[in-house]
Amino acid sequence: MSATTTALARVLVVDDELGPRESLRMLLKPAYQIQTAENGRTALDLLRRFQPDIVIMDIKMPEMDGLELLRHVKRADPSIEVVMITAYASLETVRHALTHGAFEYLIKPFSRQDLEDVVHRALLRRQADLGARGQVTRLSSRKRRGARRWSRRSGSRSSRSCAKSRGRSSASSIRST
Repeated sequence: MSATTTALARVLVVDDELGPRESLRMLLKPAYQIQTAENGRTALDLLRRFQPDIVIMDIKMPEMDGLELLRHVKRADPSIEVVMITAYASLETVRHALTHGAFEYLIKPFSRQDLEDVVHRALLRRQADLGARGQVTRLSSRKRRGARRWSRRSGSRSSRSCAKSRGRSSASSIRST
């Protein structure tokens, strides 16, 4: 992974089981800023304070499951990439998670390499999305500034044109008299 793509990347790991949560934290800690949450409510609180780039969450959790948390995360910031993890994969759950904006779905047990690859790809996608949004914003701003300049120029041209044409008509009327 390049230093530019991971230098400030923040990952929030959400799992109700301490073992998997700490394993993920330890695996990702060397390359990312990591915060962990033991449930959906804590994750939502951390979401506001920590502002993660990526959220890795278990799908099966008490109180608020991963699918509900996924919807909350995407409502809060659609550019956050979410990786779902579970030992209980069903085609319906995978489909539901992906249609609600999950980036990827990892089925336990997964390899360290699979985890690192998915997180890296999710981060690249987030950076591309944010870059594209930034370009759209910059282009929109330029277009608005350009439109304002054009209207100012057009306005000044129009008034000069009117003055010139008034002057010509006055001059031609003087000549005819």
